[in-house]
Amino acid sequence: TKTVSQGSTSTPINDLTNGETYTFSIEAIASNMLPGVSEEMTITLGEWLQLQFTLTIPFLSLSNTAPDTPEGVVTAAESSSVTVSWGAVDDADRYTVTFSMAQGTNQEGLCPTDSHTATLTVDVPSTTVSIAVGGDVGSTVTDELRAYTTYEVTVEAVSDVRGTSRPSETRRVLTPQTSAREAPGDVRAEAESSTEISVQWSGLSNCRLVNGRITQYRVRYTAKAD
Repeated sequence: TKTVSQGSTSTPINDLTNGETYTFSIEAIASNMLPGVSEEMTITLGEWLQLQFTLTIPFLSLSNTAPDTPEGVVTAAESSSVTVSWGAVDDADRYTVTFSMAQGTNQEGLCPTDSHTATLTVDVPSTTVSIAVGGDVGSTVTDELRAYTTYEVTVEAVSDVRGTSRPSETRRVLTPQTSAREAPGDVRAEAESSTEISVQWSGLSNCRLVNGRITQYRVRYTAKAD
């Protein structure tokens, strides 16, 4: 084993035995990474070779160093979607955008607290994405975003060669309220007098389908034609 300083691409190997076969490989070493290892090469020293020769080190990129962490992450809530943007990272093949529900913010306290995470994959060169809230997530998102819920958002750069970066700084975003996906049920009416009826119904049973804060109910009624 011989250690060669960074910047060198060749080194002499001395004191080898004539007629012996030697196998060589080169490892590129950097801190906090696994070594990048070259293919092995085999050389047999013949009598016509000098007992000292030069082994040329093939170029090895320190490809196991992780990509840079995405910076400049910005989140914004639109009328029915959330937009996330960030700065481009060199050598990234794609980005992973993660939405993690902030503790105690499910439907802004209207629903029991639970854990919820949605992950989105974005291919380069895109550095911005818009995700519909409470709708079809498509094939690139692991789960839908819940309406009226605060998420903590991070972005990671992913390289097929260099691995995954550290997560970006966390940004918070409150998803917008959207139309309820459940209607009041068990609607019934009773006549109280010749000029008055009483209308009753059950409230929404699944708070996760409310998609916002209910402030009132609207009762529509019309006179039936004879």
